[in-house]
Amino acid sequence: EIPVGSYQPKITERISQQSDAREPNKIKRPALLTLVATLLLIFGLALLTNSFFKQNPPAISVVVTSEEPGQQEAKLMNATLSAVLARAKTIKVLGADLDEISDRDANFQVTIGVLDQGLKKVALTQLKSLATKQIVWAKSSNFDENTDLKKYVENQIAGELRTQLFNASKNVLETRDEEDLSPEELFIMSTWVPSDAHESRYSWELSRIRLAKRALEQQPNMGAAHSVLADKYAYLANMYNPADTPENRQASEFHAIRAMELDPLNPDVVFNISLAYWHNGKITESLALTRRVIELDPSHDIARFLALVIPYSCATAPDDVLQRAIDFDQSLSVDNPIRWVTLNWIGWLHAYREEWPQALEAEEAAARIFQMPYTFMRRAMVLNQLGRSQEAAKILSEQTDNWPDFDTEHFVTTTIPNLCADQPSSEPYIAYYRDLDQSIKQLN
Repeated sequence: EIPVGSYQPKITERISQQSDAREPNKIKRPALLTLVATLLLIFGLALLTNSFFKQNPPAISVVVTSEEPGQQEAKLMNATLSAVLARAKTIKVLGADLDEISDRDANFQVTIGVLDQGLKKVALTQLKSLATKQIVWAKSSNFDENTDLKKYVENQIAGELRTQLFNASKNVLETRDEEDLSPEELFIMSTWVPSDAHESRYSWELSRIRLAKRALEQQPNMGAAHSVLADKYAYLANMYNPADTPENRQASEFHAIRAMELDPLNPDVVFNISLAYWHNGKITESLALTRRVIELDPSHDIARFLALVIPYSCATAPDDVLQRAIDFDQSLSVDNPIRWVTLNWIGWLHAYREEWPQALEAEEAAARIFQMPYTFMRRAMVLNQLGRSQEAAKILSEQTDNWPDFDTEHFVTTTIPNLCADQPSSEPYIAYYRDLDQSIKQLN
């Protein structure tokens, strides 16, 4: 029997009334067949479930070593960093000695060393490719004997290292045939991290969607791939008028729900959904999920920064928030890819305080790393507010090949109002973009 409201079969012995009283425990043939059929069904479902939810190995393998194993600080930092990196489902931390690991077992080696300089100590961290034997990234930072080393590793080392690992892995995977990539590798290729090899363009965004879909073809219940599609569809539907369709918005909502059903404890999944909600103008929901990312992974640098600034989407930030954002950016290495995020938001915060020269300085620094419609429109808007409409128009014309049907009017009437939908007093900020649209029309 399968009781109502349950999926668990209840198996009981059925004894025929005509059965010989001397054989009360004998199971008759129909009951035996039912039992066998039930067991085969359970066995088959178990095999199907195992296949359906099969998880492939993480895409990034790393071994964490200490430069001087005898130092207690280095040992503790090593252990903390290994634990933090292991939170990401895409990263596998190997515990064996480096002498026992080949470049086929691990992609990267992370080394931590500590230099004692009297009252101050210096933590030296470097990321090395085991395939090329080249150092990919290195950072030094100071601490003293009163420093909480676990928090120090999470806040000063682990977050940036994780971003660098993703970026370095992308550079490796881009040299391989897509057909040979695992679902986890396809996720890394499709999810967001600025890449040196590409500039933002519509065709490139579509290729990220294709990679996420390919991952789902191999692993239909992969929450991470669903989260990428939720983010990408929401992003394109909001800021690019040819992609602003009911189908894309519905697809974003579907994939967001599915991703959270399948993998709600994965910080990368929750982060992508928080971005999808932000693109849809759901600032309150986006902020709540961003804070949830930090609960799941306190070292998640982008989430820690966005939790500070998201409340000031289409709002004027107070002095202390702006300063904290600037301090956060300056604490990052010069080549940290997420500086594209921090610099753009600093530009945005300055702009909404009508500090136009400071806004332009931050926007131009960010543009040297990466550009997208949100950011090149904001840079053009700032230039227009500074009375440099010709330069603003040039910025937009330079994006024609990347975003061939981009429409400034759609951005003014749809994109910015959607982003600002949760803010009660956003009209002055929308008006900045309306001024830009009018200036561009007058020039044309």
